[in-house]
Amino acid sequence: MNKPLIIICGKSGVGKTTLIRKLCALYDLKTVNSYTTRPQRFFDESGHVFLSDKKFDLLQEKFIEFSFCNARYCITLTQIMQADILGLPPNAFKELLDKQKLLKRRIKLIYIKVPDDIRFQRMKQRGDSLAVINSRIRTEDIYFIDLEKYANKIVYNYNLYHAIEEIGGYIKNNEGQN
Repeated sequence: MNKPLIIICGKSGVGKTTLIRKLCALYDLKTVNSYTTRPQRFFDESGHVFLSDKKFDLLQEKFIEFSFCNARYCITLTQIMQADILGLPPNAFKELLDKQKLLKRRIKLIYIKVPDDIRFQRMKQRGDSLAVINSRIRTEDIYFIDLEKYANKIVYNYNLYHAIEEIGGYIKNNEGQN
């Protein structure tokens, strides 16, 4: 039986990219970089392939295409089939769920949460402007309003190592289950 595709979802600043990077290293999981038109936050930022709108429009085989926080994103079918774990916003997760039968692969959603004050500090540390931080905190509640009902697991990321341990245990316990 094939391994499920693990989707990590959470609001800005909950630690999705950090968690995915650490989980891949510790549990021999594979992730892929989504394509996006959003600007790079810093040199060598990982998790995405940064493209102009023109180059984004030329991409072939987009399986999921979505917008989030005024930027466009996509992931190809080939990328999805190669990945063990992906970070996606709610609209992309729901589109993927709608296409699950085409994948012939199970999807498990892990929803990452932390309080807004911790999110604020993490976004500030990574260099987001106060305007961007405040906008995301105000508007993301709308995007995430019903996500908990889809979650197979909810993890509170107060401590990175505890969160990794909790997610890693969940993944190990669910590798061969429907």
